[in-house]
Amino acid sequence: MISLVVVAAAALVATTAGASSSVYPFPSFTRSMSTLDPYGQSYCFLTGGTGVIQGTGSQQYLGVQPCYYGQIGIYGSELGFGLIGNSASASADLGTVNELGWRYNLTQNAFFSLRYDGGNLVVGQGAETKTLSSSDTDSLLVTESLHTIAPIPGHVYLVRVTEGGSTSNWADSALFARVIVLDYQTSATVTTAQVVWDVIYGATSSPETVDEAASQASTALAVGGAALGLVLFVILDLIIISVVLYRRTNFNSSLYASINNPK
Repeated sequence: MISLVVVAAAALVATTAGASSSVYPFPSFTRSMSTLDPYGQSYCFLTGGTGVIQGTGSQQYLGVQPCYYGQIGIYGSELGFGLIGNSASASADLGTVNELGWRYNLTQNAFFSLRYDGGNLVVGQGAETKTLSSSDTDSLLVTESLHTIAPIPGHVYLVRVTEGGSTSNWADSALFARVIVLDYQTSATVTTAQVVWDVIYGATSSPETVDEAASQASTALAVGGAALGLVLFVILDLIIISVVLYRRTNFNSSLYASINNPK
């Protein structure tokens, strides 16, 4: 019975820890896309969720876009970034991971160290850290509402997303992501692609992350409440058992005394 209390308490601690965990930094996502799949043509940069969902209410027969900070997806026969609302985007082709590493004289995998740090895009770790050259980043300066590329499999792309339409102001950056194109095929009838990406800089207070965090917290609190209920149930059970044993012991003692000391 004590072990049940320990297990329940451990579950409560675990769920409480889960409720306080951060949703940043963002995880990586690997997604396959096809122009033939109405739900799989695009995905939200921040959450990896599908870029088109079935509408509700007055939009119940429409496909609506739930992404806040833009999408990554197939547009026509090309790979597009942003593609929603006031989002605008730009990208830079950095070549393959090996080419990027050779260009900056790195000894480790260049992709994992590619990041946005203190207003600069850098690559490398420790003494090898280098700021990306203007030849690698100039194409990121001016964002456009509809930005598409003909992707090259194996290449690494940096993507910059801004809010409020096209801009050339670096301070307007809302999101940076690093993307690797794993596969890309196009024909007269269908275009498919498989990509992996990470958000390396992004607003953590966007509606997407706030809703996700609220959902996680709600789930964690529900599970935590169940765990707490289990703990209280076990404690109450122990109290009842203790009372029963105490009364039984007293009864047996009284019975023994009456048998051995008859009046």
